[in-house]
Amino acid sequence: MRVGFWWISVYTLRFTAGALVGLVWLWQRAPRVGLDRRTMRFWVCGVALAALIAGRVGYALGNTAYFTQHPALLLRLDRVGGLHGGGAMIGTLIAVGLWSIVSHQPVSILVSFLSPAVLFVAAGAWWGCMDAGCAWGREIIPVTDGARWFTAPLPDVYQTMTPRYAVQPMGAVWALTLALLAAALGKHGGLALALYWFGSAGLTWLRADPVPLLIAPTAANLRLDTVLDLALAVSITLIMLLKTKGTRRGRTI
Repeated sequence: MRVGFWWISVYTLRFTAGALVGLVWLWQRAPRVGLDRRTMRFWVCGVALAALIAGRVGYALGNTAYFTQHPALLLRLDRVGGLHGGGAMIGTLIAVGLWSIVSHQPVSILVSFLSPAVLFVAAGAWWGCMDAGCAWGREIIPVTDGARWFTAPLPDVYQTMTPRYAVQPMGAVWALTLALLAAALGKHGGLALALYWFGSAGLTWLRADPVPLLIAPTAANLRLDTVLDLALAVSITLIMLLKTKGTRRGRTI
């Protein structure tokens, strides 16, 4: 899509759609959980910036060969886009931890507050990857009857169309379903976010995009994103199960 001199990719449009839905959710939800919208706006911008920086760093670490040759493009998201989902989540958790310290709100409450928005963004990213070809699935040729429900003719990053595991559609549906679940769970919404990362770790077994491998001497080599997604899932689960207390306006919450 071209707007004047600017070319906006389909991925950007779909990712932005997910982000806008998430922002609208946070804006209308804030008063219900006792958060001032002005303060919330500042911290949400901080969380988004931390996610952007950490996501970009994660993407660069996964593509070190390219960025070593083209270091100037590291900051040029308009030329070479790419964010690492796990890295973005790490940045989000770091910013939320700082938010919790400053505001004296329990981390679990803030994670639950943000979870639907995070998952709407994730759904938009997966949806965008269906066009851009990022996070593509393994090829299945020929397609067997048992795998037919999980395959589709989708592109890889080189726009090669072939029957493959429909990782991006499955990821988008998974994220959207859990976004709605997180919204329904309220203060326990972080559990839906943890469940999303467990599912994301499972999807890595069907992916074909190259990522660094974790060398295991006694077992098959694991994709690094599998380990990272599982670590995020366990970490968020522990955050939600941890009985933290915070004070706000002299009351324990």
